[in-house]
Amino acid sequence: MKKNIKKGLFYLFICLVLITICFSCSSSGLDNSSDDKSSTIISVSGTGTVNLEADMVSFYISVSETARTTGEAQQNTNKKISQILSILRKNNIEDKDISTDSLNFNTVYHWENNERIKDGEQVNQSLYVKLKDINKFGSIADELGTSVSGISLYSVSFGVQDNSQAIISARKLAYEDAQKKAETYAKSASLMLSSPVSITEGYSTTSTKRSYMEETIALTASNDTASFYETETPSGTLSVTVNTNVTFEAYSIE
Repeated sequence: MKKNIKKGLFYLFICLVLITICFSCSSSGLDNSSDDKSSTIISVSGTGTVNLEADMVSFYISVSETARTTGEAQQNTNKKISQILSILRKNNIEDKDISTDSLNFNTVYHWENNERIKDGEQVNQSLYVKLKDINKFGSIADELGTSVSGISLYSVSFGVQDNSQAIISARKLAYEDAQKKAETYAKSASLMLSSPVSITEGYSTTSTKRSYMEETIALTASNDTASFYETETPSGTLSVTVNTNVTFEAYSIE
């Protein structure tokens, strides 16, 4: 019986010691927290832009033929499309980089003395082409314009095949831009900038230069070689832009 009482008192003593230790730690933590410096949040955005040289070009070629019947118009369209495809393939443009954008059949009318008069049946077909050897574009445009009459080439767009490395570089520049802004704000407010607590990407864009050349390719072939001028297609400057939002924590210097 006495042994049980002693054993119970011993356990009670241990419990009191543990409670005392826990209370001391808790009090110490509260005291330390009162000494912590309060933090301030600084949220800024940064922009990074990397310029690139175009290494590819995309464009549309369309054929429109009108005839007495749909079959005749379709045959005339098919003939020109076949000529166009032959020129593209001869210049090593793969079939996977050539696709039909549209194929339309419709009846054409005109108005005369308030009366709608039928002109015939019309067939329109448009091709979308990606050219990965940008240096060939001028000569291909010349060959299309001098070999196939009455076609349209339009929506010429210069771009890059792979902009992944440019995006990485633009992200680094965007973060550096945001950090510089945050440092300026922190210094102005007598704060010391700390590590970022959040980073989010706002948007990223890749610009392309677009031009229109319908009138150039719609001309009939000329036999006067002395007056022939090659098509010049400057691509201009392309760019990749990334916007980043960064939130930093800052502390009072005093």
